[in-house]
Amino acid sequence: MSAPTWLSTDDAQFLTRGLSISLASRDLRHVPSLTRAFACRYSDDGRQLILILSRSQSSDLLRDVAACGELAVVVTEPSTHRTLQVKGSDAIITDLVADDLAVVDQSRAHFGTDILPLGFDSDFNQRLFAFDPGDLCRILMTPTDVFQQTPGPGAGERIGPQS
Repeated sequence: MSAPTWLSTDDAQFLTRGLSISLASRDLRHVPSLTRAFACRYSDDGRQLILILSRSQSSDLLRDVAACGELAVVVTEPSTHRTLQVKGSDAIITDLVADDLAVVDQSRAHFGTDILPLGFDSDFNQRLFAFDPGDLCRILMTPTDVFQQTPGPGAGERIGPQS
């Protein structure tokens, strides 16, 4: 995998570290759909984000992505509230590839480490990341906008993609 050219190294590492990942899309009437992803990674060339999520927990969002291709991804570090939002309009749904489950396992471990000091034990983390591997899918998207969303004076500031 190549590092994405559309983000700073720190922000690029942040998105795939294994944090809280929320996804949003909309139907043709602009009614929103939401879900969460288990993991985020980059395509081999670094140009696309790949989100790994549950089909059964995400049916509305998957329907909307298939219809309009629009997706917003919000990644938050619970312990600090650091947040980035990534938007794209070419999202497509695909099946898992061989190493996706390892990425989910890494994400689960990092998320568990981050929330432990907040009073959430490993049992909570295991329940939050419970899934049937056969139920997982991927969404691939090319970022068109990236925003700083950490609460504070810089919230809403556009930070990418950088050309």
